[in-house]
Amino acid sequence: MGRLNFQASTMILAPIVSLIILHMVSFIGGAARIFIEGSWNETFGQVFLSLHILMVNYPVLRKGKGRVPTSATPLPLVTTNFLVCFGHMDLKC
Repeated sequence: MGRLNFQASTMILAPIVSLIILHMVSFIGGAARIFIEGSWNETFGQVFLSLHILMVNYPVLRKGKGRVPTSATPLPLVTTNFLVCFGHMDLKC
């Protein structure tokens, strides 16, 4: 099976990497909520969906020649942190 080459401009890769990071955060947060609060019935669908999206997007996260360049990750990290913090503030109000 061939490998995908993700050597593209940052402008194209930023939304893809932002969504992957957002799903990583939501998967980790959902898994933590399941183990800490024991709310398996309430969050199973959300955690399963985040895990599925992470598995589908695994080729973007892999190591090797065709991986996403390191220079394309700071902008999505800042964007995702803003979205997560904004969502957290919105839920607390």
